[in-house]
Amino acid sequence: MEKPTTHRPDRRNFLKTISLAGGGICIAVYLPGCTNAPEPEPLPPVDLPFTPFVKIDPAGRFILLAKNPEIGQGVKTALPMIIAEEMAIPWSSVSVEQADFHEKYDGQWAGGSLAVRVNWTAMRKAGAMVRTVFLEAGARKMGVDPAQCTAREGRVIHTPDNRAVSYFDLLDLIGEIQAPDPEQVQLKSPDAFQVIGASISDPDLKDMVTGKLRYVSDLTLPDMLYATVVKPPSLSARVVGFDREQALALPGIREAFILDNEEYGGRLLRPNSPNFRSGVVLVGDSTWAVLSNRKNLKIEWETPEGPPIRSADILDERAIRNPATVRKDGDFRKAVNAAAGTLTAQYKVPLLAHVPMEPMNCLARATLETCEIWAPTQNPGSVAAALTEVLGYAPEQITIHTPRMGGGFGRRYYVDYAIEAVAVSRKVNRPVKVIWTREDDVQNDFYRPAGVHRLQACWDDAGQFSGWNHLMSNASRNTYLGRDGNPWGTELDEYEFPAGLISNLHFQYHEIKANIPLGQWRAVSHSSNAFAVLSFLDELAAAMSTDTVQVYHKLLDGKGMASVTGRFQLDTDRVLAVLERVTRMAGWGEPSPPGTGKGIAAGYFQGAFVAEVVEVQVDEENRLTVPRIWAAVDCGVVVNPKGARAQVEGAILEGLCAAFYGKITVEDGVVRQSNFHDYPWIRIGQAPDIEIEFIKNDHPPGGLGEPPLPPVAPALCNAVFAAAGRRIRELPLADQGFII
Repeated sequence: MEKPTTHRPDRRNFLKTISLAGGGICIAVYLPGCTNAPEPEPLPPVDLPFTPFVKIDPAGRFILLAKNPEIGQGVKTALPMIIAEEMAIPWSSVSVEQADFHEKYDGQWAGGSLAVRVNWTAMRKAGAMVRTVFLEAGARKMGVDPAQCTAREGRVIHTPDNRAVSYFDLLDLIGEIQAPDPEQVQLKSPDAFQVIGASISDPDLKDMVTGKLRYVSDLTLPDMLYATVVKPPSLSARVVGFDREQALALPGIREAFILDNEEYGGRLLRPNSPNFRSGVVLVGDSTWAVLSNRKNLKIEWETPEGPPIRSADILDERAIRNPATVRKDGDFRKAVNAAAGTLTAQYKVPLLAHVPMEPMNCLARATLETCEIWAPTQNPGSVAAALTEVLGYAPEQITIHTPRMGGGFGRRYYVDYAIEAVAVSRKVNRPVKVIWTREDDVQNDFYRPAGVHRLQACWDDAGQFSGWNHLMSNASRNTYLGRDGNPWGTELDEYEFPAGLISNLHFQYHEIKANIPLGQWRAVSHSSNAFAVLSFLDELAAAMSTDTVQVYHKLLDGKGMASVTGRFQLDTDRVLAVLERVTRMAGWGEPSPPGTGKGIAAGYFQGAFVAEVVEVQVDEENRLTVPRIWAAVDCGVVVNPKGARAQVEGAILEGLCAAFYGKITVEDGVVRQSNFHDYPWIRIGQAPDIEIEFIKNDHPPGGLGEPPLPPVAPALCNAVFAAAGRRIRELPLADQGFII
């Protein structure tokens, strides 16, 4: 790979280059005109000795590292913003770099909407440590008491006389100062934030829109080859053999061989880490050589005897037998028998693929002794662990670069394509870039589970809910991914809404055995469960002759911090706050023209409270459009409002895509969808106007990449009922006779 260009500093007429020496920092100063020797190249930026997240370059800029992988969720901006805030430096003095994988960064992953909320305190402390050291250095430089100094805009200021010294002019001193205890550093008050809360553009934005940003598919290495893996035509098929001589005679092909996952750990490398599927590898001189010749291979496949693999079987409610109890509060049957009214409804959701804009790929340079990869992965730690367990590399032999990714949505949390690339590179003893086609990506995914939800609720004479039953049936991710614990652990949590809010409550789960690859998908179980539960609330409102918002109030009013489980409390006041805000934004309750309706859905998902109203228009030909969506969000402190809005918009649009079109069909083991022609996404012209408001408070940041997605489908389908009088109990809408 090309090395990045190092620019000469232009801040001063002399160059300070920085290097660590004996645990401190030494400064080399070059003064032009004082020697006939050529001007030396500046040294590269170096880490500060007391934090791995901050470097300084010779030009006086601070380079802040984003530790978690960037998949479009904005952490490459948000995490450095938190550090910069506590360092008391202006954002204009900051450059941002993506950190490669290393244990010193203490956990690097992108998933669960956790990056900001998990790293919030740690990143603040990292920045505060830097500020504390510079305060001490500045006080020494000026010969004053540190208690009389403050830090602001990258300077230490002596408050009594307003003398100031820049951080950059203190670099020769900070190596002498003992690193502060991170548990003792003073964090800034939220009302003093200047960087946090500012709308800041993604540091990669210009390169993305001008085509300069290099994804893994753009990278090259000296002596590099290209590879593709032709995978089995069905989920149960396996390769028996192929005509290798014929394959090697194809133009541009250097090598061809069978890659069998049984030689590399089998189907499952470790819990939560499914392996690559076996297939025939084609290695060649170019992308064109390997992709254009795939169809010319002569491969013999074998399908073992066994029951057919069909997604329709998962959605057959007749298969539900003797469900297990997930949670039981009170006596639901007794509540039903004494109820003034009851309602039962059943909902179905399909398998969903991830289809990130960038299909799976990975660049590997692997030998028996070392392994260096450029992996667009959400979970480099699992990649490293698999490389150690399966291929025998010691941790110090592994280097994992984590370039920016073209989307992930949970698909890149798994390691299959990375292990595949390393295995191919080792086999040919050359650097290799493994490329997946869109068809590979769609048909070899780990899908969001399909499932059936059967709900029943009852209420008393006063119109208050007295009982709730939620029976769920699907194929379990826990089982497929080899995790310990109950199969429902990833499917129907004991704290699923409205647990803790109704005294007689019963959650049940039935597991369907289906040999279909399953995995996490954006918002995980909330992406399916919220459709059923929040659609059911709208149906309850109609059955009880009240407004849907009033149903939420019946459940939430006066509950405060509702004890849902021993480890989780639901702040019902925050749910009601976003509900109140979105109804005001959308003009909820105002009459709509014929054929137009609004639907509402709200709740707590993945660390944030979200309420959404969707407006739908349905004409006489069942042509459906969504003109507007309103979203009220309480995710605590909003680190970067610009990035936060992008996350809400993206989650809403993906929720619409899934509700409109999303469906993977497996028939006799064959995934029938293959590309965007039969697994479509909405186009720009279909995208609604989206209005977003954030609830301002000082709560710690919550999640944001996933929480706005779950309310979309129920709010959309509730709006369809308001507009056209049709209840939608099965997704996608495109299968229900609508023209979208």
